Amino acid sequence: MAKSSVELRCQALWYEAVHLQGPYCLSCGQPVAEAHHIALKSSGNWEIQFDTDFGITLCPEEHRGCENAPHVSPERFESLVLPRLLNTMKPARAAKIQAFLNQPEVLPRDKPDFKAIRRRLTALVRELQDDIVYEPDDLRSYYA
Repeated sequence: MAKSSVELRCQALWYEAVHLQGPYCLSCGQPVAEAHHIALKSSGNWEIQFDTDFGITLCPEEHRGCENAPHVSPERFESLVLPRLLNTMKPARAAKIQAFLNQPEVLPRDKPDFKAIRRRLTALVRELQDDIVYEPDDLRSYYA
C-alpha cells in the first residue's frame, strides 16, 4: 500500500529530528549520514515508529556495512551492539527502549493521526534547531 504524503513527511521529520539530536555515529563517532529505528518500522507500532527516542544515528558502515550492523545481522546488533549503545543513553530513555524490546510483539494497529504526528515532529525539529550546540569533545552527550 502506498504511503500518503503526510506519512512520508512524518518519516522525513523523524529522520531530521534524530539527526539534529546527534550528528555523529553513536557506535564509532564518525560523521553521520543515516538514522536508524531501534525498533523495526515493520512492527506496526506507530507510536514507536515516530518516537525519536527510538532513533539513533549511525554511519553507513555501522548501519549497513559491518557484520554487526542492524541491517546485516539484526540479532548480532541487538545482542552485541545495542546493549553498549543503551549504556551511553540517559537511563530513562534506555529503560524505555529496553522495555519495548522485552515485550511480546505487538499486532499492527490502525493508522494514527499523521497530521498530529507531523505537527509534533515539526515542533520538535524547530526546538532542536533553536537549541543546537555541538560540543565535538563529547560526541556521546548528543544521545544522552
